[in-house]
Amino acid sequence: MVEKTVLYFDEPGESNTKACIDRVRYEVEENGYRFVVVASSTGETGVEFAKALKDLETEVYIVKYVDSANKTADISDDMKKELADNNATFFSSPAISLNLDGAFGLKLAPMGPSKVVYWTLKRFGEGLKVCCEIIMMATDKGLLTEGVEAIAVAGTKSGADTVAVIRGSASMRFRELKVMEIIAKPRG
Repeated sequence: MVEKTVLYFDEPGESNTKACIDRVRYEVEENGYRFVVVASSTGETGVEFAKALKDLETEVYIVKYVDSANKTADISDDMKKELADNNATFFSSPAISLNLDGAFGLKLAPMGPSKVVYWTLKRFGEGLKVCCEIIMMATDKGLLTEGVEAIAVAGTKSGADTVAVIRGSASMRFRELKVMEIIAKPRG
């Protein structure tokens, strides 16, 4: 049996970023995780994590999630340089909904499988939903190997407030994705 502490934040948002950084650093140092995937809309949260983990033997991937409402798939060149200077890899990825529909091989009426997955994961919080998505995005991109456990970091609107250890899978094999541990998340 393993006994661990989970951080539950009273409120979501960027005020929890420092606590998430400290906890991720602890997990990498104590448990040897080699991969950390961080969702970041502007690159700022990504830079904070990259700087904090730069001296550790871990690969840090910064993901900008692009959905139909947010056509911009990029961050500033200055932010990209700062990420690179701190040994982090940036990439952007579109929604994985089409691959999730294919993973189930059928459509459910009135919602397709991607919407069922979306709304089910949101029951656990926006951040945990995004954590699952960014691990699949990094795996789809070839940055993570399927079956490898990685730390995923996401937030609600800005900053970081959710950290999870997830055994990755490609989005086409979504049913093999496993949330192994929840390290931090907002309550409610």
